[in-house]
Amino acid sequence: MIEYFSLSNAYLLGDVISSMHRLRYQEFVERLGYDVPCHDSMEYDQYDTLAAIHFVWRDDSGVVRASLRISPTTKPYMIKDIWPYVVENMELPASESVWEATRLCVDKDLSKDMHQSVHAQLLCALQEYALSNKISSYIGIAPPGLWKYTFIRYGWPIKFLGEAHKIEYKEKIRAGLMNVSESILDNIRLINNVPNNIIKSAYQSINTKNVA
Repeated sequence: MIEYFSLSNAYLLGDVISSMHRLRYQEFVERLGYDVPCHDSMEYDQYDTLAAIHFVWRDDSGVVRASLRISPTTKPYMIKDIWPYVVENMELPASESVWEATRLCVDKDLSKDMHQSVHAQLLCALQEYALSNKISSYIGIAPPGLWKYTFIRYGWPIKFLGEAHKIEYKEKIRAGLMNVSESILDNIRLINNVPNNIIKSAYQSINTKNVA
């Protein structure tokens, strides 16, 4: 099950915010060496705003082992502010129906099978949330090879928005548009054996816990 929350209701999930930021520190600072803001072994940036929605998968102890963030393109977002030149085949979006997806990470200490399962659940959660909230597509950036590993092989086709561009981290990034549809969701579910209705809001999580 993937839970999602914003800063307005994260308190319902205990220490989910600090746990998520600790995972992001492990992934983006310790493992990948990104020069991004951090404090007390937690990674954060200026796009962790009130408008952002966070998706997490927690283990049985409540520790966040996977996470992903989305933000509406009607607010400041990473591609527009930092790398607008990577979007070459369309205007930079500024629409309630197009959101930016960032900070996708899955704990490398998970077993290979669990890692793939949780990753697929995150992608299905993105599709389910979008279909329920009138989001037609997501925009994002990743190294060219990573697009294949993190989306295409899981059954989510990508429309590339330009060529790959070199950035400061000694790697290239490429912008992609991730369309949303029932057929794409069905394809991801089928390929990865993910059940229907994989997401649960923070409010649903606390209500389920109280009932139990």
